[in-house]
Amino acid sequence: MTEAAKVMGADESTIRKLVVSGELLGYRLGKRGVRIYVSSIQDYQERRAIISTGERKAKAPLPKPRRRNDAAHKEALAGLAALGIIFKPISR
Repeated sequence: MTEAAKVMGADESTIRKLVVSGELLGYRLGKRGVRIYVSSIQDYQERRAIISTGERKAKAPLPKPRRRNDAAHKEALAGLAALGIIFKPISR
């Protein structure tokens, strides 16, 4: 598992989670050891487009969330404010 983490540029806990979820395939070796198939790592890298050094391909930036200003939204915010659940938003 340590070697798989080095190859993938990830933490051992991440590799463990991938094995438990079935994303990486391997087999138990004794009580504590786990061997992961190299072909499983290669398949995962192809599926997730992860470069073997651990760097990810550049992703497009996320769009800014839109603020809702319709009547139903304003009414819902007023109801929450009346219950003391939310405060006034900070003006920008």
